[in-house]
Amino acid sequence: MGRSNTLDPKTVIDRATFEQPNQYPEGIEYILVNGRVALERGRHTGERPGKVLRCPGFKKGSPLGSAGRDVEIRKIKVVID
Repeated sequence: MGRSNTLDPKTVIDRATFEQPNQYPEGIEYILVNGRVALERGRHTGERPGKVLRCPGFKKGSPLGSAGRDVEIRKIKVVID
C-alpha cells in the first residue's frame, strides 16, 4: 500500500484541536493512495483505497483496543518543487 503527497512545507497548517480533532490540515493539495486520488486540490474525493492497520492486541468492540490505540503505519513520499 503506497501513499504519495504533494505539499509545500512552508504552507502546511494543522487545524485539528482537542475539541475538534477531525479537521483536515491546510496546504496539502494532493494525496494518492494505491494509485488513486484521495485528496484533490485540498478536498477529499470520496475515494477510500487504503485500509486500517491495527496493532496485534486490538480487540473489536473496544474503543481503544487492548494496546491503548490503533496503530497507523505510513510511508510518505514528499515532492517539493
